[in-house]
Amino acid sequence: MGKKYENGLVYGVGHMDLPGQSNTPAYWAWHGMIKRCYCEWRVAIRPTYRECSVCDDWLYFSKFKPWYDGNYREGFCLDKDIIGRYSKVYSPETCAYVPSRINALVLRRDGARGKYPIGVTYSKDKKKFEAQMRQMKRIVSLGLYKTPEDAFFAYKKAKEAYVKKVAREYYDLGEITKRVYDALVRYEVEITD
Repeated sequence: MGKKYENGLVYGVGHMDLPGQSNTPAYWAWHGMIKRCYCEWRVAIRPTYRECSVCDDWLYFSKFKPWYDGNYREGFCLDKDIIGRYSKVYSPETCAYVPSRINALVLRRDGARGKYPIGVTYSKDKKKFEAQMRQMKRIVSLGLYKTPEDAFFAYKKAKEAYVKKVAREYYDLGEITKRVYDALVRYEVEITD
């Protein structure tokens, strides 16, 4: 796997079984999903997709397209791990189209975190651990703490409240479904995130 077309299949697994549909937005959404999971060089540069897969039905474009037609929203992102927390499988049960702000809100950044828990940095000059959280394009300080665990729990509390606040805003505007809203309300930050 890894070549765009292998044995007549997209990345060795995807069945393009709807002739004349290969230059449509639905096709490119499907193609991108297949590529994220099965293109070797893509997985090498984005290791968070290692071990990700597409459910058996969605390996057929003809089975993905009806779901896409009923769920796609212009400018939104296909997400697999808000509804199915930590899901590694793209499927109708785990996926939703969400605004990019919602997608970025719960995005895991394992490679960028460093040696402390998520949301925690060490301030050498203050000799304390700082809890920080991204809100939109700003980094907000949540205070200084004696231990990384205390800083993490401050981050956890603030992040979970912020996710709920943003979820409520988008739900009230009709920008996310009840299913996505409910998943965001249940969202919990783990120290291993």
